Amino acid sequence: MKNNFFVFDTNVLVSANLFPRSIPAQALRKAQNLGFIIFSIDTFNEFSSVLQREKFNKYLPLADRKIILNTFVKYERIVFCENNINICSDPKDNMFLSLALECQADCIVSGDKHLLELHPFEHIPIVTPTDFLHL
Repeated sequence: MKNNFFVFDTNVLVSANLFPRSIPAQALRKAQNLGFIIFSIDTFNEFSSVLQREKFNKYLPLADRKIILNTFVKYERIVFCENNINICSDPKDNMFLSLALECQADCIVSGDKHLLELHPFEHIPIVTPTDFLHL
């Protein structure tokens, strides 16, 4: 690991926070023990928006999900992203690539096939949560 900076895509973060015993949750805890989860304004806003969706009320009350968001703001890192990568077949995923390049992340943790097919991106590994646990 070079910087101990990790980029997690939104779906992995949401799963990790809604299901604390899941593989994504284990991967998130490992990354937090090793270093920092890095966000850009765009990636944090997407995470915040998705995590607050009403459909997740059945897993965790909104008040608890807001506490999770506040915890991320306090203890993780938000980076201003000047890179504007536009190579992913799903344009919404470009923000994760831009962020990883900007902060020279150790890796991107994702279950998204559009991101995984770009592994490695500019020498930055793109791995599933399971693969991250085995690194």
